[in-house]
Parts: sequence; structure tokens; C-alpha cells
Amino acid sequence: GMGAKWLYQLRSAPGQQTSTLHLFDRFESLGARRICKWKTQTSYYKKHAQSPVMDKAVGDTFVVQFPSDCPEKCYFVVRQGDEDKVMEAGAGMLSIWGIMNNPSGNNAMPLYEQRLSMTVEGWAYEMGDFVIRVGSVLIRQQSQQRSDERPGRQDQFKGAVLEVEYLPSLDRSDSSQLVNEFVEVPPTTTLSR
Repeated sequence: GMGAKWLYQLRSAPGQQTSTLHLFDRFESLGARRICKWKTQTSYYKKHAQSPVMDKAVGDTFVVQFPSDCPEKCYFVVRQGDEDKVMEAGAGMLSIWGIMNNPSGNNAMPLYEQRLSMTVEGWAYEMGDFVIRVGSVLIRQQSQQRSDERPGRQDQFKGAVLEVEYLPSLDRSDSSQLVNEFVEVPPTTTLSR
């Protein structure tokens, strides 16, 4: 089942690079069992300025996928005024999204233009009532890609994230203190939420 989750950004001390490798070793030395690869993908789409069919109140959209945890689903986070609207959809919606934003014929405008993509890749570990996921964050600005480049060449390493899931509870307020005690911070790394 799913439990309450916390996400931490790992930051190194000044002059040091954040690495997930020491965390993998640390979890295994503490008895955590590596259970699977972990990957999330988030793309940021900006509403096309000249799109005639877009409601002015609808803003930019984030498309989020969790291929390692639930490959059959995707999530859209749409900015509408001061609110974020979240929609869960089947992965087939990604094909529809692609068609909507790659119009052909009649010089149709795309509704959205992809500006940025972020991928987190790492490993998930199980340790008692906790699932711990750690991964490196890679960000790509879409304007950086040239047709003669191999994919991934312009990815920029932006640090690492740690996700802690406490399986027995769905309520974060019930288990915040326990999770904070569980998360031991290496002396050269700081966590920020």
C-alpha cells in the first residue's frame, strides 16, 4: 500500500558535490533492502501565447510521470488563476497530449510548448515500515537541444532528492516526528523540504 510521504532536497556543504552513491552504501550498511529502480519525470509546458483556443484563466501545466511506481498513470498539474488543479489520467493521455501540442497542417498552433523537463533517477529501498527513494536530479531546458545532439548531452545535474514513505500511515501529521527522527542527516549534507 501507499503511506504518507516526505520529499527532501539534498544539498551539499559549500564546495562539495551532492552524490547519491554514499547514500546507497549507507542505506545498505543499515540493513535496507534495495527493491527497485526509482524514476520520476516532470515536464513543464508554457501556454502558447498565440493559441486562439485557450481560456485566459488556464495557465502553465506540469506533466508528471512515475514510470517505476505506476507506469499506467500520469498526472497533470494545471495552474488556473491562483489555484493548481491536479488531474490523474491513464498513460494513454500522454499520446493525446502529444497530438494536441504537435499540430500538423493548416499551420495550427500548439496549445503548449515544452520548456523544461526534469528526471529523477535512483533506487528505492525498504527498511522496516519505511520505503526510502533516493535519486539524482537532471534538468534539461528544451531550447538547449539541437538536432545533431544525442539525447542527454545537455542534461544538467542539479543535485539529489530523498523521498521517505512511512507505510503504516496516510496522515503526515500523525507521523511527522517519527519520520524526522528516522531521517539521519550525514554531516556534509543538509536537507530542505
